[in-house]
Amino acid sequence: MSARNIFRVIPNGENWEIKKNGQILDSHLQKEVAMRKARKLAQNSISSHVLEYRRDGSIIKIANPN
Repeated sequence: MSARNIFRVIPNGENWEIKKNGQILDSHLQKEVAMRKARKLAQNSISSHVLEYRRDGSIIKIANPN
C-alpha cells in the first residue's frame, strides 16, 4: 500500500495555508487561490488528495485533484 499525500487548505488568521505533513508550503489571502494551488500540487504527486477546511476548522470536503 502506498502512502497518501494529503494537502490541506487551512485557515490561519486572514490567510489560507497549504500544508503537507504539517509543513506550510504556501499561503494565500483568498481560499479559492489556495485551493487551485493545492490541487495543482496534488496533481503532481502520486495518490494525493486535498482536504478543504472551513474557518471554524471543520472539514468541508476531500477533493480529488484529477
